[in-house]
Amino acid sequence: PTRTPNSLDFKLSPAQQQQQQHHQYQQTQTLPDLQTLLASTHSIMGNSVISKYVFIPPETTYTESYPYKVTYAQTRSNRRIPAYFIPCKKTKTKTTILYSHGNAADIGAMFDFLLFLHANLPVNILHYEYIGYGLAKDQGSPSEASTYESVEAALEYLQHEHEIMPSDCIIFGTTASKYKCKGLILECPFTSCVRVVTNNIFGRAVDMFLNINKIDKVKSPVMIIHGKEDSIVPFEHGVELWKRVAHAYKYKNVWVDKADHHSIIPNLTHGKYIEHMLNFIEHCDTFDSTAAESSNGAPPQQKQRKKSTLYSISTPSEDVEFSSSPRFLKNNS
Repeated sequence: PTRTPNSLDFKLSPAQQQQQQHHQYQQTQTLPDLQTLLASTHSIMGNSVISKYVFIPPETTYTESYPYKVTYAQTRSNRRIPAYFIPCKKTKTKTTILYSHGNAADIGAMFDFLLFLHANLPVNILHYEYIGYGLAKDQGSPSEASTYESVEAALEYLQHEHEIMPSDCIIFGTTASKYKCKGLILECPFTSCVRVVTNNIFGRAVDMFLNINKIDKVKSPVMIIHGKEDSIVPFEHGVELWKRVAHAYKYKNVWVDKADHHSIIPNLTHGKYIEHMLNFIEHCDTFDSTAAESSNGAPPQQKQRKKSTLYSISTPSEDVEFSSSPRFLKNNS
């Protein structure tokens, strides 16, 4: 079957199901995915031995033209990373979601999800690749430092090629302290890599992605989504991070009953998931950062979003299966 942004009612082929199961198996056998990076400072770069266990790039799922035409961003060390830039078709806007995929995926594997967001949200989308993943495997080995470098390259690409500033960007899964962004969405985040598998203090020497030490430094609205039955990144990680978000920047936590790491949307439902996203985008559009910084820690006032006829929510039947593979997607470039 083919896919378009407004057509989500399809089933996975046996080949797609096998690939999706393989990706999920990889994530359960290693440290959890890196979808929720908070790349704010270079705390520990991570040596090559540890990195081999943390980073598990899958077989590349895309080409330069399929399922969508890639563009390239240049990093500060002159390495090239591919990316998908999908402009908003609903309205002309600067607001852009900068999306980061999980550890056992690449940008092609997440194209289904990008189309889902694109069909329902009034934003541009940029989904960038990490050094060492996908078509950037020949650009070097993946590491914590190269992940940060990839994030920065993506933000600079938006600024130079589309005149979209970091302050226009809602970060979905990662952030960088070098830039002040519009908002931050974390889905199933971990406090740090080592803390996912052990609380033993001796593991801290080789820990990576210390989100727990960085989340309180975020100076943008924050929304955290986490499944209460997450078997990969325990629910308590999301709760602990939420506690440490500065009160002035707390937007909302979305704790999803019965949801595991890969079943947030099915348990929340497509419509409610998009409704949370729309509300957060509107909150970011109207957020007064100056007032927040002078609020002495008081949480912001949240306004209920008015029903709009401009942005309709596609809510396919509840038995729709989401794919993590683009093998049978139509090129919408």
